[in-house]
Amino acid sequence: MSRILGTLVFLSLSTPLGARELYVNPQTGDDTRDGTSAVVSGATGPVRTIARGVKLAQPGDTLHLANTGQAYRESIVFHNRHGEVGRPITVDGHDATIEGCEPLAIAEWEPVAPGRFRKTK
Repeated sequence: MSRILGTLVFLSLSTPLGARELYVNPQTGDDTRDGTSAVVSGATGPVRTIARGVKLAQPGDTLHLANTGQAYRESIVFHNRHGEVGRPITVDGHDATIEGCEPLAIAEWEPVAPGRFRKTK
C-alpha cells in the first residue's frame, strides 16, 4: 500500500493536475483529431493548425509544435483562452518558425531563459 501511495504522490507532484500534452503538425495533422499524440492512430494524433491546438488547450496544458522544416503560416492567438496561476498554457515551438503575427508589445514580455519569454499581463 505505501508503495502505491508513494507513486501517486510522485505523479501528482511531477505533473500538474489535468495537464495534457497536445501536438500540432501541419504536414501529418488533421483538425478533426484530438491532438493528444504526435503519432497518427485513428482519431488520435496531431492537429493541423495552431488555432485548433489553442482551442483544445486548457490551463496546465503544453502545446507542442512539430518542427517540420517549413514555417507555420499562422499566428498564435489566445482569444478566450488563458492559463491559471501556477497552470499556464505553454507553447513549445521545438525551434519551429512561425511566419505571421499580430504586433507584440515588447514591454509586456519578460525573459525567463535564453530565447524564452513569457507574457504576464
